[in-house]
Amino acid sequence: MSEQRSWGHFDAGAREYVITDPRTPTPWMNYLFNDDYYCLISNTGGGYSFYKSARDYRLLRMRLNSVPFDRPGRYIYLRDAESGRYWSAGWAPVMPSLEEYRYRCRHGLGYTVIEGATDGIETQVTYAVAREEPVEVWACRITNTGKRARKLTVLPYA
Repeated sequence: MSEQRSWGHFDAGAREYVITDPRTPTPWMNYLFNDDYYCLISNTGGGYSFYKSARDYRLLRMRLNSVPFDRPGRYIYLRDAESGRYWSAGWAPVMPSLEEYRYRCRHGLGYTVIEGATDGIETQVTYAVAREEPVEVWACRITNTGKRARKLTVLPYA
């Protein structure tokens, strides 16, 4: 008998689905949208966006009539200037070992929050779509939890 694997759970109090293992069998998507702008975001920041028509006004790549790919997507890369080590705030696409990277994604109504931590740096990226304007909003918080000062380069990519 095979062992049953858990990728996350529903948090009824927060009304969120919490994903604790980024290695889900397929991308687990959240649909964020308003009347004109649509964003499908996976638990690792992948997915696609379009304005009014998925066929005519795609902003990020997608395959129509297929399981959504998780690449490319919305990624925030971080690089430590001292060590040269780099990683991404949402685990993918760098995908460091989960022994050295702490990960959590929360899909809620109208937002997705992806949290990560490695080597004394914690990140929290919130993705949302504005209610009335055709825009996607990313809010990134980076916290140094270590005892020494750090110099990081931060690079967003879509």
